[in-house]
Amino acid sequence: MPLSLYFDASHRYASTDGIDVPTELRVGEQRVELIARLDTGAAYFIFERRYAEELGLDVESGRPQRFRTMAGSFMAYEHAVTLHTLGIEFSAIVFETEICDFRRDRARAACSAPPKKPRGPTRQRAFGFETEL
Repeated sequence: MPLSLYFDASHRYASTDGIDVPTELRVGEQRVELIARLDTGAAYFIFERRYAEELGLDVESGRPQRFRTMAGSFMAYEHAVTLHTLGIEFSAIVFETEICDFRRDRARAACSAPPKKPRGPTRQRAFGFETEL
């Protein structure tokens, strides 16, 4: 039996090489707005270091994690933030890179890492997190 999905809102994006969404990160009263590149296969939220610094976070105080990609590896640090995008707001664990400008260093590091656990047919991925159906 076919399954139909209906949504209250939609988002149009101009990019042909990825999905860009307006995003706001918050820690306490500090906030930063950015355009985030959505990777539908990513298991983690990974942001450039400069956004953590704008939020007043001490990047290296977070739990370190090394991410490996086809282009190499990079270190990132875990922090809790409030994430707001497309009318949805939620608490999220995100990683900030040790790299200052992710776009410039893209050949050295990509924004996604392999998931820690396999995804089954009953999982749905949206905005970088998984939910059970």
